[in-house]
Amino acid sequence: MIRTQCKLMFLKRGFQISFSLMFAFAFLYPTFLMLVGHMKGNDISAVPDRIYAYPFCDGATASDVMYFVLPILSFFPFAASFAIDRKLHAYYPLTARGGLRSYFFAKAIACMLGGFIIFFIPLAVNILVNHLLMPQTMRTATGGYMGNNMYEQYAHWVYNAADNPSLQPNWMTKFWVVHPQLTNLLSAALVGCLGAVSSLVCYTSTFFIKKYTHFSVFPMLVLFTAGVMLQGNSEDLTMSWSLIDYVKTGEFCSLSTFPFFWGVCALLVLLCGGILWWKSGQDLLD
Repeated sequence: MIRTQCKLMFLKRGFQISFSLMFAFAFLYPTFLMLVGHMKGNDISAVPDRIYAYPFCDGATASDVMYFVLPILSFFPFAASFAIDRKLHAYYPLTARGGLRSYFFAKAIACMLGGFIIFFIPLAVNILVNHLLMPQTMRTATGGYMGNNMYEQYAHWVYNAADNPSLQPNWMTKFWVVHPQLTNLLSAALVGCLGAVSSLVCYTSTFFIKKYTHFSVFPMLVLFTAGVMLQGNSEDLTMSWSLIDYVKTGEFCSLSTFPFFWGVCALLVLLCGGILWWKSGQDLLD
C-alpha cells in the first residue's frame, strides 16, 4: 500500500512542479546572490564565503519568506490526493484489500516523504554546487575572517556579549565554525522535516476542507505567522516561537530551546495521526 501511494505521488504533476520549482530556486539563488549581488564590481576576496550562498544560512533574505512559501509548496506533492480520490470514488478498489486505515496512513507516509524530498534534495544540491563552484573567501557575514576564534566573534554578534558577558557560544556554534557545510546540510534535513510535517497537516486538513482543498494550507500558514508575530515581540535571544528560525543555520546554532521545535513537530504528527485513526473508523467518507 505504501509503495503504491509513493509511486502515485512521484507521478503526480503537483510533486513534479513543486520539486522543479524548488530545484530551480536552489540553482538560481546562489547565482543571483553571489554572482550578481556580491561579486559584480567587487574584489572577490571581499565577498562572503560560499557557505552564505545557502538560502537558509543566517542572514539570507530567502529564509525570511519561506514561512509563507513552505506550506504552499508542501501542499502540492500529495496533500490533495485523498480529496481527488474521494471526488472520483477511486478509493474503493484501493481499500478493498488493505482496508481504510492502511489506505489513510499509507497516503500520510507518502505525503511526508514528498514534503521531505522536495526541500531536502534541492537544498543538498545547492550546498554541493556552492562547495564546487563558489569562492572560498573565508569572509564571514559580519565582515571578519574565519579562524580559530571565529566562534567567539559569532557568539558576540548573536548574543550581544558586550551586554551579556556570561553568555558563551554553545557546541552547535562551534560545530558551525568547524564544519559549516555539514551544518548547512543539517539545516537542509531540518527544512525537509518541516516540509514533511507541513505536508501531513495539509493532507489531514483536507478531511475537513472538502470543497476548496487548496485552503488546507491555512493551518500551517497561521501557525508560521503566529510564530513570527510572537517572536517579533520577544526579547529572548535563546528562544524562538518561529519554527522557521530552527532551520536557519545561524539561528539554530544560538537557540538553546531546540526541543521546542521537535516538540511542536511531534505534537502535529500525533494530532494528525489521531485524526486519521478516527476518520478510518467512520463508515461514511463523503
